[in-house]
Amino acid sequence: MSIATFRGGVHPYEGKDLSKDLPIKTVQPKKELVFPMGQHIGAPATPIVAKGDKVLVGQKIGEASGFISANICSSVSGTVKAVEPRMLLNGSQATCVVIENDGEYAAIEGLGEDRDYTKLSADEIRDIVKEAGVVGMLYNRVRARANAELDVLLDESEIDCILHGEHRDVAPEVVELVEKEAQEFVNDLLSGLRERMLELKSGRVIFLGGGANLLRRQIEASGKVGQATFVEDINANAKGYAYLYRLQHGER
Repeated sequence: MSIATFRGGVHPYEGKDLSKDLPIKTVQPKKELVFPMGQHIGAPATPIVAKGDKVLVGQKIGEASGFISANICSSVSGTVKAVEPRMLLNGSQATCVVIENDGEYAAIEGLGEDRDYTKLSADEIRDIVKEAGVVGMLYNRVRARANAELDVLLDESEIDCILHGEHRDVAPEVVELVEKEAQEFVNDLLSGLRERMLELKSGRVIFLGGGANLLRRQIEASGKVGQATFVEDINANAKGYAYLYRLQHGER
């Protein structure tokens, strides 16, 4: 292996002098906006508007449709010009909602209002977050399913214990539900990565972090990863960034 003759990598001209002394200004969206229904890992959202519909800022235009999915909301007000396939930057095709911006930015009722979360129930908070297009991942879905099907309230530590195999005092049907939901979650997550053109079966895939180690059995059982390597140190990611920082500052 040859010895590097320079440290810290290559630093091409950044061009910051073109804008660093200019004032910050707000740049509004152009006349036509294209909203892909697949802006997230997992199942694409299903369009719930049609050509000719009037939409408002914050209005839901795509409905989450799958175990892992997310709502899509409009950032402008205007008229839906089309709901059609469009080519994305990565070369793939996706269903998109095309909106002609009217420049008025009229919003749905209640958008941006301050709410006292202490007066809202946990379900109300979850519904607000979900409607806004924020994806609730494994814990929220397991808790919701356990509550709905078994009338059991689980917290994150209890779910962790079950997935770690430490569940001596937990009812078998609860363990079965958590294990099933975790496996479906992993299967859908890895399938979503494949749909984003990430090939997982032909080479080595490195998993790190507490979540990856928590779901190690499900990842290995999925059949969707060729060679999986798990870094068991849950602080590995932070240590990597610390090492990069030292390199950038001439340290070792």
